[in-house]
Amino acid sequence: MKKRFAIRSMLSVLTATSMFLSTNISGAYVRAEDTSGYEFDDPGAGTTLSELTDKYGTDLSEKTIILSTNDIHGAIQDYAYIAALKKHFQDMNATVFLVDSGDFSSDKTEKDHVKVDAEKKKVGYLYDNNGLDVVDLMQAAGYDLATWGNHEFNNKPEIFNAFVNKFNEYKDKEGLTLINSNILKKGTKGNNPENAFTPHIIKEVSKNGDTLRIGFFGLDTKEAANTKAGKNYDFLTGQDLVDCAQKEMDYLKGLDGGENKDNPADIVVCLSHIGLESQYAATQERSADIWSKVTINPDDQDNPIHGIDLMLDGHSHTAINGGADGAPILSTGIWGKYVGITVIDNHDKKIDGTYLIHEDNYWQLPISDDNPQTVSDVEKVQEMIDTITKTYTQHLSSGNVFSFGSKNNKNKKSSDNNASSSTSNASSTSSVSGTSSSDYYRRYGMTG
Repeated sequence: MKKRFAIRSMLSVLTATSMFLSTNISGAYVRAEDTSGYEFDDPGAGTTLSELTDKYGTDLSEKTIILSTNDIHGAIQDYAYIAALKKHFQDMNATVFLVDSGDFSSDKTEKDHVKVDAEKKKVGYLYDNNGLDVVDLMQAAGYDLATWGNHEFNNKPEIFNAFVNKFNEYKDKEGLTLINSNILKKGTKGNNPENAFTPHIIKEVSKNGDTLRIGFFGLDTKEAANTKAGKNYDFLTGQDLVDCAQKEMDYLKGLDGGENKDNPADIVVCLSHIGLESQYAATQERSADIWSKVTINPDDQDNPIHGIDLMLDGHSHTAINGGADGAPILSTGIWGKYVGITVIDNHDKKIDGTYLIHEDNYWQLPISDDNPQTVSDVEKVQEMIDTITKTYTQHLSSGNVFSFGSKNNKNKKSSDNNASSSTSNASSTSSVSGTSSSDYYRRYGMTG
């Protein structure tokens, strides 16, 4: 018999109460970071699934879709609907890759004085298992690739290592794979750099007589370098970061004369947790700067031919579909407000279009197949979410308190206990100083 998702009923009551009592701040967090000086259009309501169907039809067998997210920051209820979105396009015969551009493992309940919307999906997973549960959720939801954000490195080294081990576990099973190219093993920055993680990957689609090769590589912001776990690695920043991106593009497109020379990637995609913050404009370290500088003809600065076909960006919490000077930047904001959709034609081997679909639209997708005898993959994701959320609700009802991030975790003994249990993949139920249960409900616009 199919399990019922009882926790959703309880959360719906809380949500209804909160929506009645709280102010609607929809759209307020589109530009959370200071991106002044870089012009782009507000995507507004984005594109709807029906509009995509009107444009492309219901048979997408000759298309490849890249679904992209970034800066989910604890909005774990999104994952069931993101899984449903992947299934939606697969049911239309498309090949679908689901990717994330970082900051998937830490709650952020408030950004620049804008609080999380009072919706049930904003109930964070907190730190019962130091954020590791989200990697399991991403795997279950069908994510293929992810890159690090800066917040993943805020954890203690032993917790971060547990993340690395979990990603390696899924990679070994040909599942979710972590890619990054500008983080090196400690002490190797220089003449003989050694990547700390898988720097790149090529995904090949062979279908209907066509073969499409998409090369992916990952970049992370230098803000991760001076964190607890980040200090154990060397980071390529500044011009070194640009050179790293150039090297990755050259490799993937076979321009370096290497193993891809005779079989290059048709399209190169960068999963970048770099952002568009104005503080990095002077040093040319924004995602737009990297795209602008990486070319297939570096000796001709007057007529550049850009080598990166798509920047799936994160970090600045920007909702953007296309930047200045034709920069192909796609970023989904924060907390799953949007999901990015990139449509590629398998025969032409070109990007047909990029879109942002708003949560109000993709949350309309069903997460149940109405078959009481089976539990679909999407429903399994929702069951995992309900289990996690129920655990937090039980803690709250028992008066336990939580920390909303490693920076706020000031109880060293409890934190060390959590780290130890995380490494062994066991959940900790230790109370840690930080946010009380009543404050938790207030932060999420709920009553309790």
